[in-house]
Amino acid sequence: MLGYHLKPSKATVKALERNREKNLDSVELHSDRLLEDALLAVEGDLANAVNKLPTRSGKLYDQMAAIKIKPALKNIMNAGFMGEMKKIVDGYGVMTVVTRSMLEKLGYNPLFDDADKTTIKALKLQSYQGFEDIANATLSRLNKEIFDASITNRSIVDMTDSIRREINGIYRQGFSDDADSLLEFIANNRDDPAQEERVARAIEELHKVHAKDVIGRNMRRYAGQMAHDGLMQFDSAYNKLKADEVGLNHYRYTGTSVRDSREWCVSHLNRIMSEEEIINEWSNNSWGGKAIGSPFIVRGGYNCRHHWQPVDPEWFNDSEIDND
Repeated sequence: MLGYHLKPSKATVKALERNREKNLDSVELHSDRLLEDALLAVEGDLANAVNKLPTRSGKLYDQMAAIKIKPALKNIMNAGFMGEMKKIVDGYGVMTVVTRSMLEKLGYNPLFDDADKTTIKALKLQSYQGFEDIANATLSRLNKEIFDASITNRSIVDMTDSIRREINGIYRQGFSDDADSLLEFIANNRDDPAQEERVARAIEELHKVHAKDVIGRNMRRYAGQMAHDGLMQFDSAYNKLKADEVGLNHYRYTGTSVRDSREWCVSHLNRIMSEEEIINEWSNNSWGGKAIGSPFIVRGGYNCRHHWQPVDPEWFNDSEIDND
């Protein structure tokens, strides 16, 4: 598992970093599409199921019906949401190939054995259970709201609108002309490679500008964060596993600094640090958004897009370490 006899060029290291980020972006875009389709379908199916509850003058009244509908709502969530989330989690596996290929191009010979398979299975299960927790929490809130609505004789129209807000934070139709235009553009262009960037921007605008409910949170936002963090943490955990295997114990903090990047990320960007230095600085600093866990896995915290790239300090001259 020895590295190059001659150190790789900085250009080679940087190209491998960019390739890792490119693959992460590709996996995340595919995940976003699956998540978007799943939530829109679940939103409609849940609203349709609740809309069939008995009413008087357009208002809910039957408490027993509100209780008996729970299994049907659970089945909708399992089939329409959890089935698609399994596809998302399975898609994370692409990054294991990227990691091993990266190390091979740096002159190492990483293994792929039963220990890898066990770790990958465990990492995927952890992410899947995160989606499962979100689904169960959403169902719990909906079940209580539906039962309460049957006691207070809430309007069925108001109840189904509330379900749509709880899932996506937007109405599928009729919420606003701007939201409807974005939804139509996404639906018509999401499979056109030439429109990929515009579709991504439309999805981002839809979620950031129009995805709101009375408490400012909804299933779409929780699941979207889970999809992002699940992918990044899966990649980071496997990356650390293989770096340990080949004997790399220094890391370069990589990624792009943006307007809302955390202070930790900005101050460590492009720095090369030993494993011990990373752990010490992580343990002795606090910042907004810091997550519980290993600094090699959770990095800057929730929604962080930075990475610890395994390196050998000898690959860089002193003048190269802090520059991109």
